[in-house]
Amino acid sequence: GIGAVWGSRSLLVPAMITNTAAGPWPLGGPLAAAAQMPGGRLALAAMAAGELLADKSGRIPARTDAVPLAGRLTTGAVSAAACARPGQRIPAAVAGAIGALTGTYLFFHLRRLATTRLGLSSAVAGTAEDAVAIGLGMAMMRCR
Repeated sequence: GIGAVWGSRSLLVPAMITNTAAGPWPLGGPLAAAAQMPGGRLALAAMAAGELLADKSGRIPARTDAVPLAGRLTTGAVSAAACARPGQRIPAAVAGAIGALTGTYLFFHLRRLATTRLGLSSAVAGTAEDAVAIGLGMAMMRCR
């Protein structure tokens, strides 16, 4: 689930994870370091908010292009591993990357469907996608 939300917004879940790091999930790796740095949580939240805004500009490359896709797979793996117990981090990283790949294409096609078949503007479809991603992310944080 964590990885799938990355398919929509690559910085949203890392920001949510680091901002709820005091919960019962064992946080490790780069996200633990970011959560402990002065201003680290705020910086990730600001970058996630910036990503939500930038997505509506039309200047952002497609999430399915090689570089953005590689970034989503990497952040999906890193964040899922950060939330796993120490002995489970490698399987969690693999699952996070697979979830990010799946979510990338799922959200890509849903957004394209909303704009081409339903006639929504890209900004409206993107805002709806944001709402779904935020809702899913919040639900995952409650399951911690």
